[in-house]
Amino acid sequence: MSLPCRGVVETGGEAVTLQRLGLGPAADVPFVVADPGGRERGDQLAGDLVADDAGTEAQDVDGIVLDVLIRKHKNIRSSLGISVSVPIGTEQVLEAIFEGLLLREDVGSVQGHLPGFEELLRDQKTRVDRAYEEAAARETKSRSRFAQHSIKVDDVQRELDVSRGALGASDDVAEFVTRALRDLGAAVSVNGACNLDLGGVPSALREALGCSMLKARFDQPVQEGETFLHRTDSFVEGLAQYVLETALDNAPEAVARRCGAIRTKDVATRTTLLLLRCRFHIVTAGGGARGGGAPLLAEDALLLAFSGAPSRAEWLDDSAALALLHAQPSGNISPDESRSFLARLFSDFDALRPHLDEQLKRKAEELREAHVRVRSAAKLAAGSVRVQPQLPADVVGAYVFLPDN
Repeated sequence: MSLPCRGVVETGGEAVTLQRLGLGPAADVPFVVADPGGRERGDQLAGDLVADDAGTEAQDVDGIVLDVLIRKHKNIRSSLGISVSVPIGTEQVLEAIFEGLLLREDVGSVQGHLPGFEELLRDQKTRVDRAYEEAAARETKSRSRFAQHSIKVDDVQRELDVSRGALGASDDVAEFVTRALRDLGAAVSVNGACNLDLGGVPSALREALGCSMLKARFDQPVQEGETFLHRTDSFVEGLAQYVLETALDNAPEAVARRCGAIRTKDVATRTTLLLLRCRFHIVTAGGGARGGGAPLLAEDALLLAFSGAPSRAEWLDDSAALALLHAQPSGNISPDESRSFLARLFSDFDALRPHLDEQLKRKAEELREAHVRVRSAAKLAAGSVRVQPQLPADVVGAYVFLPDN
């Protein structure tokens, strides 16, 4: 059925434009509003479809517009919460409207249709309906696939803060890089940018870092010729791996140690700091493609501190344990004294095990709750989540702080 692209839609009252209903030119339904008598009222948006106020003679067309476009548009908007553009061209819309007009029964009309004519004319309106439904289905699928809009930052703020605390700020990265490289023999000078001369560091480290000179900054922005060093930069990761591995291997060139004792004015009584490596298995049942599969392995580091002897340990809170990392030595201690205090710690270490296991279980529960909260905020089915701590924890480091009085 071939119809001219230009048509007139009469509203029988105040002009009702498709644009007012969210179906303007962007929806590929061009039109222009006209005065009674057919004079164009103003902006001709596309010149194909004209809305006119010419009385009640064309109420049939107004009804067809409502049936074919407006009601379909409103139904989809109410179900999806968004508007879907008209998914077909102007000619197809006009054909559907005029075919609907031919099929609409007029109470005062005695004119009938040939047998089978209704089924023939109904095809175009059916195609418009089908195109609308397919467009709505595509939009629903797209919104499900890219569902980040449903994540509210407030819902995961706690996890964001924990992650940032674990990663450390730029000042933490700067302190680690400059202190470690100085202890390893590098020449470090800071004048705005940080100039690193790695000529004096062990050759294995220099090869791992891939350079012998570096001009760096630990904050943005950086200038031309400078490198931005952050927590996950390959340079920082390579340096951290070297420091950790040489400490674990007790290598002669190591600048970090797994055990030690210092005198400091930052503690009033003998205080011990433990660095633990914790491992957990995350097991999910249902709620996604990984549900019921192999458990996920999660690792974390945990700082615990207590004052006094292990058998009468008074455990400190997390903030006090973290503050011990910044304690400064204020006096000398002989190697024999250091070995003596560490020997007493390890001889009675079993007395600490129940508390360490309890802290691992607490950490596992925190991890489970965080796992559920994040998946819930992301509108993902969490299913049943279990986090199993792998006991006992690995003791990576033990450090004794002695009061300098």
